[in-house]
Amino acid sequence: MKIVIGQFLKSNGWDKRFVVFLYLFVVSLPIGHGLDAIMMIPVILCYLFVSSWKEKWTNLKENKITLVLLFSIPILFLLGMLYSNDIGVALGRIERNLPFLVLPIIILSVPKRLIEIRDIFYALGIGLLVVMLMSWGIIIADIFSKVSPMKQAKYFFEWIYTDKNLLLAADIHPGYFVLFLILFLTSIMYSELLIDFRRNKTLYFLTLSLLVLFLVETSSRIGVLCLLIIMVINLLGNWNGNRKWLHLIVFCGLFLALIKFDYLSSKFLKLMDINGNITFERYFRWQKIWKVFVENGNMLIGVGTGDVYEVYGKAYEMGEFQQAIKENYNAHNQYLELLVGQGFLGLIVYLLILVNFVLKTRLKDMALAFIVLIIVFSFTESLLVRSKGIMFFAFFYPLFIKQYFSSKNEA
Repeated sequence: MKIVIGQFLKSNGWDKRFVVFLYLFVVSLPIGHGLDAIMMIPVILCYLFVSSWKEKWTNLKENKITLVLLFSIPILFLLGMLYSNDIGVALGRIERNLPFLVLPIIILSVPKRLIEIRDIFYALGIGLLVVMLMSWGIIIADIFSKVSPMKQAKYFFEWIYTDKNLLLAADIHPGYFVLFLILFLTSIMYSELLIDFRRNKTLYFLTLSLLVLFLVETSSRIGVLCLLIIMVINLLGNWNGNRKWLHLIVFCGLFLALIKFDYLSSKFLKLMDINGNITFERYFRWQKIWKVFVENGNMLIGVGTGDVYEVYGKAYEMGEFQQAIKENYNAHNQYLELLVGQGFLGLIVYLLILVNFVLKTRLKDMALAFIVLIIVFSFTESLLVRSKGIMFFAFFYPLFIKQYFSSKNEA
């Protein structure tokens, strides 16, 4: 192994090493255990030796607005630490957001010739496949370890093998795994860069079927909703196209899967009762958080990066949300998370970041799927609190801007 690595380092330039490690980093993104943070290290090291610093600086200047906006996220958290009582929580949040100071610089400054977005998608697909095979392998092994495997196999569609239990081995929350899964799933369905992949009908439909099956197994309501939104937008935008049958197949597949996976179906039914009243617990938690924040927080700059959990704690006690108190839940809403921690200043900056993405990419190709995922997930998840959400945002945001925003000086 040492000889092979040595030959690779000697026979290939830094550009090739950078590309290889970048793809390995993308493979690691859907996998937990901190593997993505580890794989960032060789990417950063190789980056120091690729291209010329003059070329990197020129590319960065072409994207200075995007860079400043992305830098503003950890800067806001840093400023919020200055008026926080709990410095420990503040430092933890700042540390998790460090990728915003690294990945955008790397992606936006290297020349386009070093980043082939089609291969980025393929690398992401490999990472997803690794997790899927790992998860299914453990489930199958558990089934056959029982005295009556056939009887145990009936639980394949039940909670025991879905939701969080499905991804225990990969050490990643289902909601954040679904971010990567939906992005890849919609890329093979719609991206102009993956036309060749769709031409292999057998491989295409097999991959599509496995991804939809795994999506339903994650029991992610927001993931299914995002997929449906992206499909509807693409269908309306290409009503006279010849791929309407594809939408029909996926819609039917999701419908049938939801019938079989009654655990996911029951989660959808918990959103409201038969009278149309909202029964979604997070909605009531948001109401209490807002009430406590209005009474105790600063509307302009928030309560500070480190003191958000103090607000949440008071809100959960007021609403008697025992599970939320026990698990020390965050807001499960990125807009509310920023509003509480950094006030309207933080929320406005976040909205400007989203607007900048729309203006720069014009929502071409996969930029549409990305912005739908970010906007919708931000309503039910605190993306910038979890490391996987941060990695997803900090990597793909500048990547799609680089791909779809034309800069006159970039090579």
